[in-house]
Amino acid sequence: MNVCIFLRQFGTADTSLIIRWLRDADSSHLNAERLRALLRILPEPHEVTLLTPYIDTDGSRLAAAERFYLQLIALPK
Repeated sequence: MNVCIFLRQFGTADTSLIIRWLRDADSSHLNAERLRALLRILPEPHEVTLLTPYIDTDGSRLAAAERFYLQLIALPK
């Protein structure tokens, strides 16, 4: 599944809102189907390596999918 298609499922362009739902484990927005879809689009280790230099930036030069990945990478484990 394409990351942009996954993001559109939530009906919001605000990826920080989706990240908040993940951080808070908000089951009213994150059902099992969406979580399975998220597992399929998680960044690969080489993608994380490529994005790491952008962690301390605003990510404005990146596309929406890469900005979402940056926010995912910053989530506590």
